[in-house]
Amino acid sequence: MSGQAWVADYNELIFKAASTSDENVRIKAFSNAENILLYKDSVIAPILYRVNNYYARKYVKNYKPTVIASYNYKNVYIDGRK
Repeated sequence: MSGQAWVADYNELIFKAASTSDENVRIKAFSNAENILLYKDSVIAPILYRVNNYYARKYVKNYKPTVIASYNYKNVYIDGRK
């Protein structure tokens, strides 16, 4: 696609996804729209990915940080601490 031709195709896919309640049709339409933005015409180029590192001692078990918060101690326990 050259110039602004991608805009009409992209808008059509977004409208198609918004106007149906069929999940499979929506997924396919959004996937195709994403393909236009990221691959075919490279309208959007992600340059930064956020990464959160966490460290826990070997005796801290079942610690799973979440996307929203890095502290979720609901099922965390300590086993084998000397």
